[in-house]
Amino acid sequence: MARFSVFDNTTGAIKALLDVPDSAILDQHDPMTEGVWVDSIVDPKTQYILIEPDTPTPGSTQYSVISRPTSSAAYSGAATLDNDGVDTGTITPIASAAVVTVLGENAQGNQFVLQTYDPWGADDTFEFTSTIAGDYLVQIVNFPDQDIEFRIPVRAP
Repeated sequence: MARFSVFDNTTGAIKALLDVPDSAILDQHDPMTEGVWVDSIVDPKTQYILIEPDTPTPGSTQYSVISRPTSSAAYSGAATLDNDGVDTGTITPIASAAVVTVLGENAQGNQFVLQTYDPWGADDTFEFTSTIAGDYLVQIVNFPDQDIEFRIPVRAP
């Protein structure tokens, strides 16, 4: 039995974590688009495979497990917005290629997508204001940075 991670050949992002018989490893990925890191489970939340073509010599490729950098995005503003449409929470910086998803959550804990920006765009600041009480979750995905999310509670005054 082998433990291995399947990664994207262009970005190094981890796509799957598997435990399979040694004889089945080659059947678990597409060698044209994916690579295999054998005998190790790479944590997709905090690590990726760095692919370095022509290293250490021309025509060869070096692969290494690398830590994903922590996102530099930070939330500032009122921890609880006043539900009056005036208070604003701000998340910055956000890279232009990032995917930003805003989810709402009802009283039963069910989440629903309110908006997805893919890609975010040129402005590196997300401003959040709401006049509807509830919990909002802002998720930012900007590989290779670690994904980050911010929970923003909005309560009636």
